Parts: sequence; structure tokens; C-alpha cells
Amino acid sequence: MIFVAFEGPSGSGKSTAIEGLKKVLEERGLKVGVVDTDSGTHRRILQKTAKRFFAHSSLRNLIFWIMRFREARAIRKMDEGNFDVLFADRYAGTSLVFSLCSRIPKGIVMWLYSRINPKPDITFFFNTSLKEMRKRKLSETNKKGSHGSSLGTIRMYKKVAKDFEWRRINASQSEDSVISECALFISENMKK
Repeated sequence: MIFVAFEGPSGSGKSTAIEGLKKVLEERGLKVGVVDTDSGTHRRILQKTAKRFFAHSSLRNLIFWIMRFREARAIRKMDEGNFDVLFADRYAGTSLVFSLCSRIPKGIVMWLYSRINPKPDITFFFNTSLKEMRKRKLSETNKKGSHGSSLGTIRMYKKVAKDFEWRRINASQSEDSVISECALFISENMKK
């Protein structure tokens, strides 16, 4: 099984690409699974609690780490289900980015990240402008004046993507182009 994480701010096109990629890969005869923070247990309670804090609150970010660890458990169980490809709509990379933005000490953030198991075989970073993200999806985290997706968050995504050698995807291009680029990269990695 190949495990692929899709990282990037809200509105960058991750979920749309996952839907399209799933269809393309299934048409090729592959069994594809998808997980996100909703895949873990007790998610509603954890999400409700997290929303009480602003996006870069240390407490909110630690709650999201708990959700990522529960998501990782779901991924390990799905790995037993004979999937050829497993997609994560956000994973530990997003928690890493937001935690670093919230000024949780880097040592603690890296310790949390080191404990996530499994690690993705491929991580796609969906890169686009804040203006484009807001045009696509005006959510709680990327509306003007919010403490969510800001230029600082986008800069941190870019830094982490570079440091961890994530595959950068120009998410401003057409949906078909994004899906084609991702599908080609996944296919090349499956051959290895």
C-alpha cells in the first residue's frame, strides 16, 4: 500500500483533488481508501472542544494532535484492508504547521510529529495564494481577519514543505491538471 497525505490550507483544493484522484485510480483498478480527522474516534467531542479556542491557540493545536493520533490508528487498521492507495485529507503535516505557528516549542512539536505512525510515503503540498483560497472557500480559518490561514500560516506551510521535501502542487492550475500531476507522481512511486 502507498500512503499519500494532502496538506495545505483550507480552500487550497485538497478535498476536490482527492475526490477526482480516487475516481481516476479506481478506474485503473486500484482499491483506494480515504481518511481525515473524521476517521478517528470521539471526533465530535474533540472538534467541539477545539473550536472554543482560536486557530493558533496551543490548546486547540494539542487537541488536533490527539485527533491526528486517532487518525493514525484508523490508517493502521485500514492498512490491513488491502488498499492499494490510502489518502489522508490533511494529516500530521497540518498539525505540525499550525503548532509551529502557535509558538508551541519546536522540540515538543517535533517530538509529537516523530510519534505519528505511519508516516506518508508521499506528501503533496497544495500551494496557492490566500486570495485564491478565500475565493474558493470562505471558511472559519481563512476569512479576512481570522487567525487561521494567514500569510504567516502559508509561509510556514512553504517552509515545512521545503524542510520535509513534500511534493509541491501548484493548486492554482485547473482541477484536471492538479489531478493529472498527482496521479502521475503516485503511479511513478508505485512502480518503485
